[in-house]
Amino acid sequence: MNKIGGRIMPVMNDAELDTLIMSHYISESQTLTRDAEANLLKFKELIGKLTKDEAARWESIKETFRKNQKFLHTGGDNPMGQVVLGMDSINEGLTGIAKALGDRHKT
Repeated sequence: MNKIGGRIMPVMNDAELDTLIMSHYISESQTLTRDAEANLLKFKELIGKLTKDEAARWESIKETFRKNQKFLHTGGDNPMGQVVLGMDSINEGLTGIAKALGDRHKT
């Protein structure tokens, strides 16, 4: 915040202040390398500045994280883990089909 504080001017309007803050966090997230996109999207969510595309991407990242956490210790030479992963894959496929069919009937 010290970096931002030194660049804030009393004559700045809200748009200029938002631009200053966003550009600061974008440049800071670049240095994090790992999970930089997720960190930036989380920040934008917290301040209410997510676009529709960014919100969709953020939901995708969170869903992938939840899935990875759920199956963290399955896989490799664990046959039961492989079955669970396969069943989850089938479930995702069926969910995608149901969503596509639902979307098609809406139009």
